[in-house]
Amino acid sequence: MAQEDNKIILEKEQDSIGKWLRVYDNFMPIEKLAKFLQFCNSDICQEYWMAGKVGDRGDGGTIKKETRLVDCLGLTNIAKSYTAVHYAWYMKSVVTNLLKKYVDDTNAQIFDFRVHDIEVLRYGVGGKYEPHIDASLTYPRRVSMILLLNNDYEGGELYFPGIGEIKVAPNRAIVWPSNYVYVHGVKPITKGTRYSIVSWLL
Repeated sequence: MAQEDNKIILEKEQDSIGKWLRVYDNFMPIEKLAKFLQFCNSDICQEYWMAGKVGDRGDGGTIKKETRLVDCLGLTNIAKSYTAVHYAWYMKSVVTNLLKKYVDDTNAQIFDFRVHDIEVLRYGVGGKYEPHIDASLTYPRRVSMILLLNNDYEGGELYFPGIGEIKVAPNRAIVWPSNYVYVHGVKPITKGTRYSIVSWLL
């Protein structure tokens, strides 16, 4: 766990807020991470990348590039190759273990442990996500997570208005409650491409 980065982010905040925003480094074997990035850019995945949407997914959501400019890849949607199935299951295990560790570390009272969606996000130059929360009436998410996959880009910091921002680092995971206290966004990419995995607990 990146204690030093947590202090940078949370030193101005109350302990009740700081307890719930956690940073974990090197949660995934680096060789697996590199191969996974290659897979995401392979021909197998190209037709499955879709423009990110905003709003309640119960009605499909809406593409609003002024609010959210990103490409999304749903791992469970790719079923035409054994490689895709392998990575879908592998990433589910990585995400599940990470979220379980967070629940244990924070003593969160979550008894019905359900991982909701696992998506790969690709932010190109100009890509961003304005401040928002992850919970909605259709999807009452309780915990949010992001796993940063690379750092050969500029911009793209994950930030929490009024709290702080997360330093960019490959193989760095950030986990926090999905509620209104943790409004967050992604700053615009100014160079390169930012890849990450996101998921949630319902």
